Amino acid sequence: MRPKILWIEDQADTDLPDLAGYVYASAKYDLKIAYNASEGLQYIMQEEFDAIIVDMRIPPGNDPVLIEFYKKRGNTIKAARLGFVILQYLLKPEESNLNFNEKKIPGWIELERFGVLTIEKHDEMGDEYKNLEIKVYKQKKAGLSENSLKEIIDEILKNRNIKV
Repeated sequence: MRPKILWIEDQADTDLPDLAGYVYASAKYDLKIAYNASEGLQYIMQEEFDAIIVDMRIPPGNDPVLIEFYKKRGNTIKAARLGFVILQYLLKPEESNLNFNEKKIPGWIELERFGVLTIEKHDEMGDEYKNLEIKVYKQKKAGLSENSLKEIIDEILKNRNIKV
């Protein structure tokens, strides 16, 4: 069975299709893409993933809690940083600014399953991000290799002792 991968990235089809294409072409993974925060959380609540890669700057989608948070943070993906907000909600719920009364965090959620692929520099992410202790990180920048997403996936799976 192929490892199940979730990539939460709003530009997966427009600016970064080569990254997903490289993963699909390898035929080693079952890749699902969420194009916004609401869709990402919905997938996570519905099924278990072996690896989840999150962009920090994603739109809210249709969840009222995420929409309200997005508006309070200035109505921009850069200011809201909803990818970080999702990570904090899942990994450190006691420190989260979100309150989903009906969403119970799945028992399979663990730090080792997560990686970050974002435009923000690692050293500029701030103490709240560093507190999450996510080990797998890659910055999106000019010249990003088309196998970058696959490399992140492979690193997460290797850290979890999952062979592909």
